[in-house]
Amino acid sequence: MSTKIFPCPVCKRKFASMESAIDHVDDAHEYCCPKGITVKQWIFNVKNRLNPANKYGKSILSGKPTNWNEKLGRYDRLADDKERVAFRKLFVQRMMKTHGKSTLLNDPDVQKKMLEHRKISGKYVFDEKVFPYTGSYEFDFLRYMDVVLSWDPNDLYMPCPIIVNYTSPRDGKIHFYIPDAYIQSLNLIVEIKSQENQHYRKRDLDIELAKDAAMRKMKVNYVKIYDKNYEDFLSMLNSLKQ
Repeated sequence: MSTKIFPCPVCKRKFASMESAIDHVDDAHEYCCPKGITVKQWIFNVKNRLNPANKYGKSILSGKPTNWNEKLGRYDRLADDKERVAFRKLFVQRMMKTHGKSTLLNDPDVQKKMLEHRKISGKYVFDEKVFPYTGSYEFDFLRYMDVVLSWDPNDLYMPCPIIVNYTSPRDGKIHFYIPDAYIQSLNLIVEIKSQENQHYRKRDLDIELAKDAAMRKMKVNYVKIYDKNYEDFLSMLNSLKQ
């Protein structure tokens, strides 16, 4: 795993974390940061060749101003909750148009299929937003996003709003499945898996590879988390943020 470097926009001194770079700018170059924005926001503006005093982003749907998100270190992609709902509907419509046999998540038959083989389920409350989870691995992922990364819950969808169609190597027919999670700001699908039971994994490896092949054809980013090991996930986050 490569080490990420965070340079100071003023003196080009390099730091191992964004927090260290912010502390440095706050101490050594405070005069550079315009009033009304945070140091992290100013660093983002300079790095992305925006006006250093820029306060707002632009909605990918309407072009309306969007707020700065200090937790994520970037501007929101959508202006408000209304646009988030519209974006989700539009995304599902596009997937249905492209892949033909998609099924909406609010279909009770789909929900039943998602849960019928999972006995451990519950709800995780994340900054007043409620996420359903099925199994300890999904619960651990939600807790990691909340407690460790302090992620914006409005940027996270569980289950994923994208339905993936794949051709089964066993019967040659088109099947669909719903990935575990989706991070909207990074267009990132996350699959949360266990490798502990090697018998079942070897048995279903051909199906997993077929799903991977279908995912590679889509215009999304994709990462798997195995056995609560978040190293590859963090590497993907750092790569996409850059």
